[in-house]
Amino acid sequence: MRVPSLPSLLAAALLPLVSATIFITNPTATSTLAAGKSLSITWLADPDSTAPKAAAFGAVSIGLYTGSSTQQTLLQTLGNVTDPTKSLKLAVKFDPAVGPDSAFYFVRVQSLAAKDSAGAPLQAFSARFTLTKMNGTFTSAENAQNSGIAPVDGTTTGSALSAIQTAGASSSITLSGNSNSATTVAKNGSASAAVSAATTAAGGNVKGVAALVAAVVLGVMVL
Repeated sequence: MRVPSLPSLLAAALLPLVSATIFITNPTATSTLAAGKSLSITWLADPDSTAPKAAAFGAVSIGLYTGSSTQQTLLQTLGNVTDPTKSLKLAVKFDPAVGPDSAFYFVRVQSLAAKDSAGAPLQAFSARFTLTKMNGTFTSAENAQNSGIAPVDGTTTGSALSAIQTAGASSSITLSGNSNSATTVAKNGSASAAVSAATTAAGGNVKGVAALVAAVVLGVMVL
């Protein structure tokens, strides 16, 4: 069953653009997964000091989605987890009928009860990833939602990707709603240098390029 999300709630969810309290480790931006096969959605709970804590989510629902930052559609309900700080994975099979072979899929974790200060459910996202062995189609509305998502190309983006790869980052990036600010959650101490190098290569366009780098290279869902 396809369930479009309410734009007003999603607008509130942009406040940070990346949620790191529940950090999805599978799938990532480099994942290509086959529908109908058994696999596990996996995540880390509180890999950094970002608030709110994962425990604040309480019980969560996990679903397969497509869409953009302002319009998202639930394609498949994957299951519920009572305590995402103790159960760190969910066994799933993606339904091949919910869409076509595409790179416009992501997983969303959503609290069943807890909300943020704006009244939106607490949410966490995977990176966009690719599904194959699909036999469905996107609706015209879903294609419209995905039409505004820019492909990974262009010299500025390429320079930023090269810079962050050269710096050797192995971390996630958390971006605030301020387009001129970015913070890193470093795992090996090189992430800060990577983001600095990428930002310099991008001419200071943190939101437009560092966010894309996070999504494509580091496996973080950026909306």
